[in-house]
Parts: sequence; structure tokens; C-alpha cells
Amino acid sequence: MLMKKQQYAFTSRQPHTPIVNAALKQERDFTLLAEVYAYHKANNKVRKLAWDLGDLKCQFHNTQVAEHSSLKNLAATDAYQRIAPHIIYNQWPGLSLTLDHIQQGLEVWNDPWKEQASPAQANCKWCRKSGHEVSPPLGSVEVKGSVVVREE
Repeated sequence: MLMKKQQYAFTSRQPHTPIVNAALKQERDFTLLAEVYAYHKANNKVRKLAWDLGDLKCQFHNTQVAEHSSLKNLAATDAYQRIAPHIIYNQWPGLSLTLDHIQQGLEVWNDPWKEQASPAQANCKWCRKSGHEVSPPLGSVEVKGSVVVREE
């Protein structure tokens, strides 16, 4: 493994990069030159992904703040207590719900231990742990390979 100073010698877009490139060309080892360019490409990709990750962390934080604010608004309007009688006394508006929807909904509603959604898959893509909601919501960001894909 290279020491930090040696690794820095091959980092792209640095003040010493032109002289390192000239020395590589004088060496006339095209395999070495190709490996340095492969390192440049990988290093640039790491930098870009780190930048993108920083942006995503900021977006994630802002979305969590919005979510918390929305929950505070729901609590302030006493939303749960307002809808509970409609659910408890089977007051369904119109015929838009099927019997299966009603039955499944009531099973979850009446379960005193059900406080959060069930995990939709074995492991979270972020922390690799199970036991919390991991199903991607609409508009989520999913990493496929090394490409960030936004689902709309």
C-alpha cells in the first residue's frame, strides 16, 4: 500500500499533476500510465459521490424536519382523535373501500402492539439492519451499482 504522500503524488488536479504526468510518459510504461488514469477516474468518482452524499444528507435532514413539522401539526389539530370514531364505529364514506381493505385495516388498527409499519424486506439498504421500515416511498432515491436513481 502507498503512504499518504505517495498516494497524493498520483491524485489528479493538483499543482504537481503535470510533472507527474510528464514523468509517467518518460517512463514509457503504458500499463503504469493506464493504472494512474484508472486511479484518477476512480478518485474523481469517489469525490463526486461524496459530494452527492453530502447533498442527499442535507435533503434527508430537511425532509425529516418537514416530516416532524407535519406530525406536530397533526397533533395540534388532534387528528387521531378526530378520525378514531369513524374507524371504530365503521363510518365509511361511500363504497370506495373493499371488504378486504376494511378487514385488513381494522386488524392493524385494533392491534394494541402495532406502533409502526412492518419491515418490507430483510435488511435496510442504509444501515444493513432489520426491524424498521425499509420500503422505499414514492420519490425515493435508490442506489443501483454506483448510479443514484430517483424514482418519481
